Amino acid sequence: MLTDLLISSNIKLKVKARDWQEAIKEGGALLVSSGMAEERYIDAMIDAVNELGPYIVLIPGVAMPHARPEAGVIKDGLSLITLKEPVDFLDSENNPVSLVVCLAAASNNSHLDAIQNLANFLDSPENIAAVTKADEIEQVLEIIKKY
Repeated sequence: MLTDLLISSNIKLKVKARDWQEAIKEGGALLVSSGMAEERYIDAMIDAVNELGPYIVLIPGVAMPHARPEAGVIKDGLSLITLKEPVDFLDSENNPVSLVVCLAAASNNSHLDAIQNLANFLDSPENIAAVTKADEIEQVLEIIKKY
């Protein structure tokens, strides 16, 4: 399922981001350019963190920004970026973040399977380390396919 939602054009490695907002903008821009979300979805993901706090930092080093489907999702999809230098997402106990996976879910239920699959993948520290160390998009796709 992850390989269905995460296409190679939605992966960007070693991204320079000054802060968590810029990290979300980078990941969100990939969703927009692939036709999975409207531009306004990026602001909605940032607004969600400002309103609800850093709940999107799921585990140490990993954030999954997302927003409501009606905030501009066109179709289900994921983007994945690794950060050249980790950034803090507000005051999360799981800071700093070096892996950002943006989720676009077209309905309230469609994201549940994606989140479950992503959670299972990220449950392995080895998977996280391999993805964050990858230098090539093809490496990331291979790691995900092996999962």
